[in-house]
Amino acid sequence: MAVLGPRSNNEKMFSEWSTTAEVLGLVFDMEQKTVSMPAAKLLKAQTRVNALGHRKDVSRHELECLLGSLRHVSTCLRSARPFFQRLHLACKRAHDAERYPSQTLFDST
Repeated sequence: MAVLGPRSNNEKMFSEWSTTAEVLGLVFDMEQKTVSMPAAKLLKAQTRVNALGHRKDVSRHELECLLGSLRHVSTCLRSARPFFQRLHLACKRAHDAERYPSQTLFDST
């Protein structure tokens, strides 16, 4: 027999109460009031940036792909924002068929 009305509930539909939650690849901690990124995602982003640094030049499409993957990193790490902004500017300036020298992305001037 099914129970209907305000007293009906399905315990399987409810999740446990937690002060941490992972949403869109970011970990929110309500007690610490922090937003962080899992170490695996940080390592993946670092690997992509290092691979870009060892190349002579990159295409606009490759810049766009890197830009998309680093968006989360710049959200969590404020120190990553200047690099993200340089990457975004390079992406805007690059033409579709043009190759962009990757070394200019790592210059701090």
